[in-house]
Amino acid sequence: MFEEKEDEKIEEILDEIKKKESEEVPYLETKKKNPPAKLIFTIIMFLMFLFSLAYNANRVVEMNKPILLTEDEKLRSIRNYLYLTSMKIEEFKKEKGKLPETMFDVMIEDTFIGYKTLNDSTFEITCRYDNLFYKYVSTDDAEMLLSDDMTDMLNENGGENE
Repeated sequence: MFEEKEDEKIEEILDEIKKKESEEVPYLETKKKNPPAKLIFTIIMFLMFLFSLAYNANRVVEMNKPILLTEDEKLRSIRNYLYLTSMKIEEFKKEKGKLPETMFDVMIEDTFIGYKTLNDSTFEITCRYDNLFYKYVSTDDAEMLLSDDMTDMLNENGGENE
């Protein structure tokens, strides 16, 4: 008798499992019937990836093009850079009481800047950029190196150039 009750319970449990499986089957069947939808989705995503590569490749090429400056822009850039370099040298001179021996002393490692001392208080810096060459001697007024836009910027920020 005890075994019969256990057998009945087992049968009931198996019946319940079969019922649940039969309820889940429609979902599983629809899942099995839609592999083309997955394939189409995958193809669409792959195509979107390819289009995004093509679109962004053009942008990357544009970003990596060199910036073409006019001769006037190059000269302004050189003069502004020479001004900033001369200010670093003058600051070094105030702090140490002497001119730097090399540009490395004022933390400038650019190879296109030339520097030499003419005497204990006078120095010369030169810059070559493309086919342009510019020379500055410290006896000249350093502010004459500045372009108008740089002078305006210094004035707006309370610089000494007033």
